[in-house]
Amino acid sequence: MYGGGCGAVFHECAPSPSRPRVSPGNAVTAVAVVMRDGSAVERSTVEESTYETFNRARMFMELGDPIYAARTLEPLVEHEPNSRSLLELLGRAYFFSAQLNKAERTFRRIIELDPVDNWAHIALARTLERQSRHEEAATYRRMHAAMSGGSLD
Repeated sequence: MYGGGCGAVFHECAPSPSRPRVSPGNAVTAVAVVMRDGSAVERSTVEESTYETFNRARMFMELGDPIYAARTLEPLVEHEPNSRSLLELLGRAYFFSAQLNKAERTFRRIIELDPVDNWAHIALARTLERQSRHEEAATYRRMHAAMSGGSLD
């Protein structure tokens, strides 16, 4: 990543054969010089592995930009709708960017794939609470508590 003095952020995502590939498929991803105001200065399309795209989305999350993390992950989740790691990061990106309806759908999908995923239960509970749906959230808090040994947090 290159951070220029003019407020530009450049993300170079050329695939490397030395990097591990988690998924057998590749995703086509747009690469851009993105100005802090959101305008794109340059765009090109490259092929990038799912692993590389996931890591790029995780980097966006670490940099405090969950909206770009979600935009990066959405095409991957369409391609791999049963990938729990992709869904978890996408759900967190939605949650932290206050896209709560999308976060709720994503966390419900994780619970559908793995009903005993206690992390997904607490994530869904917190998402529902942020929407002032406390009674509904209580059910998922209790499920989380039962699976994690009693804590309602």
